[in-house]
Amino acid sequence: MYRIGIAQARHPWRVVAVWALLLVVGGVFAMQLHDRLGGLSLTVPGTDADRADELVEEEFAEPITEQDMLVFSSDEYTATDEPFREIVDEAVAAVRDVDGVVSVIGPYQEGATGQISDDGHSAIVVIGLTGESEEHQDLVDDLRAVTDPLATSDVQIFLTGESPLFVDLLDAEQEGLNRAEMIGLPLALIVLVLAFGTLVAAGMPILLALVGVTVTLGLLGAASYAHTFDIMVESLAILLGLGVGIDYSLFVLTRFREQLARGDDRVAAAGMAVSTTGKAVLFSGITVALSLSGLYLVDNAVFTNLAIAASTTVAVMVAVALSLLPAVLGLVGARVDRLRVLPRRRERDPQRSGSGRSGWVRWAHGVMRRPVSAFVASVAVLGALAIPVFDLELGFDTNTGLEDRPSGQGLAILTDEFASGAMAPMSVVVHSPDGAFDNQDLGAVAALTEQIGDHPDVARTESLTGILNESVGTPTSQALERAAADPVAGEVLRPVVDLDGGMDTTVITVITQQPADAPETAGLVDDIRSVIGPDATAGTDLDVHVGGMSATVADLTDEVEAKQPWAIGLIVALSLLLLLVAFRSAVLPLKAAVMNILGVGASLGVLVAVVQHGVGADVIGFADIGFVQFFLPLMAFALLFGLSMDYEVLLVGRMREEWQRTGDNARAVADGLAHTARPITSAAAIMVVVFASFAAVPIAELQQLGLVLAVAILIDATLVRTVLVPATMRLLGGVNWWLPHWLGHVLPRVDLGEGRRDGSGEETAPREAAVRR
Repeated sequence: MYRIGIAQARHPWRVVAVWALLLVVGGVFAMQLHDRLGGLSLTVPGTDADRADELVEEEFAEPITEQDMLVFSSDEYTATDEPFREIVDEAVAAVRDVDGVVSVIGPYQEGATGQISDDGHSAIVVIGLTGESEEHQDLVDDLRAVTDPLATSDVQIFLTGESPLFVDLLDAEQEGLNRAEMIGLPLALIVLVLAFGTLVAAGMPILLALVGVTVTLGLLGAASYAHTFDIMVESLAILLGLGVGIDYSLFVLTRFREQLARGDDRVAAAGMAVSTTGKAVLFSGITVALSLSGLYLVDNAVFTNLAIAASTTVAVMVAVALSLLPAVLGLVGARVDRLRVLPRRRERDPQRSGSGRSGWVRWAHGVMRRPVSAFVASVAVLGALAIPVFDLELGFDTNTGLEDRPSGQGLAILTDEFASGAMAPMSVVVHSPDGAFDNQDLGAVAALTEQIGDHPDVARTESLTGILNESVGTPTSQALERAAADPVAGEVLRPVVDLDGGMDTTVITVITQQPADAPETAGLVDDIRSVIGPDATAGTDLDVHVGGMSATVADLTDEVEAKQPWAIGLIVALSLLLLLVAFRSAVLPLKAAVMNILGVGASLGVLVAVVQHGVGADVIGFADIGFVQFFLPLMAFALLFGLSMDYEVLLVGRMREEWQRTGDNARAVADGLAHTARPITSAAAIMVVVFASFAAVPIAELQQLGLVLAVAILIDATLVRTVLVPATMRLLGGVNWWLPHWLGHVLPRVDLGEGRRDGSGEETAPREAAVRR
């Protein structure tokens, strides 16, 4: 590592030129990423909901792959008044002519039900779209272009649905990201100025983080031509890139300035910075990447995309800190302390005794004088903060922050005036493997429709047999054939039965009383699959599959709950293995894992308290959605387990260095804390302000992710590193450094300390002062 740092500093312009090229190319692709993002794919391959969607796409000539809605609302008129009705009819005619629209059902159409509100002042038009999600998103502007001009001061029109909500959410998140950057970067600069005292040193980590973010977005933008990324990818890359990028650069820059103060020239100082704190940065990056591998166990694109985005971001930021930064430091040298705005601190030797010794040494010795009290108190605080985790409720929210946008306004009317499930109806797909439906099959479909409609969590149903009952009075195969041959009746039947196929597949649309992600709706999905479906189709060969948003969310919840323990186990196991190699101790990795679990649990507990119980929600402006986004707990666990490792490696690595030098455990703990407390505190403060700035954005996933990361880093850098770590290491004493003799021969030797440099500038291993126990 020392030679790598030396090489970057000796040939800085080569390195800068490479990064300049990456920045230009990355900038080109970064500008394309935003427009290439897709919506969140909640599908779990191979599940019942996935099979339902596949059947519809296979059997229908023009399958309805998304259902959007035009919402009409008026305080002046009711839906039966002529001015209101004329606008609705004009909108229906205009929408029918839009390419990609395969079905339009207006409130006045024969067979239409439940499309006029109880008070009569609102109505909805159901629009069926075919094609892929990217095509649906492109249609949003086309649909709004033909319907928005029809709105008047008395009759308002709102387009809502999966794609309209996504398009508006994409715009809202972009505004939110810009706002977060405007808040977070100035605050980070203030922290850096307080840490370094000079504008040059303070500005360098921010500029390098911005370079890293641009390159990261460019890599993701280029990859988007081969892989579909969702809306969270860009947000996560920016949030994580700014926090981690500034954090990593701060560590290396702090050690560089320390080496200059010791008398090293700029090349040697850069080499030593990379060979010491650079190792902590590298280990942190590797740990994050390995921790994120646990997300791949969940068979869902959202988790895969989050893992790819986070791994790419951290990898780029590690490369910036260990490549571009040493090159820049080789160019700048001692001028890094130019433009001083704060007086220079009088540096104290942390190892001095007496009244002038380091405050952190005094703090560490104070904790170690009462290790049991410090340990019990800190664990009690963490445990208390973690208690709300046991009430954790997962859900899926897409409309927080869209209250002032057309899709959000339309959704609010739907929720208030119609059944809550109207936005995302359930699809019960019935398929006959024996060919066209016969009379027995249609009787079973009728029974299935009736039993579903009688369920207390169902508002209404729309089905093939219901339409046949209304049009011809009896749901028989002969009636179906006659209706299919009639142009008018066929238009009504086309969305619910595969008229152009074998007439062997039908879709029962179920409007639920509760939203798609409500526990009651998940219970309905289970009831249809396990009880209602088998009972209604007994004696036939019909296959029944439940799809739609509600079933997809239920299947995803089951997948996350099933894979989460395995993912957490993998994350912990890989982290233990890395720390075992890093510290050459069998005890320290276990201690670190337990402390990380406590810290993550406490931060998730704070999140649950705010989001679900409203503790302080009004004060910090949090949306009251009543649940945590489904991907967040596992994502936060993976991220935080890795991010905390740079603090762990930096702190305990320095303690190990002192232990090897002196063999005195208490002195090693105190001096290690004294040497690392300032950079850790500064780095944590930067991460906290950056992550907290994202918590101020009124988008649910950004709020929640920003809060949980900010709280976790705050807890980790304060309570864990400055109280729990020294107390625990004091209690364990020499056991901290215990490693079985046989394991010491097997493990590769990784030096996390300074080592010694001989005349050629090579590193050698530190002296082992202690006897292995």
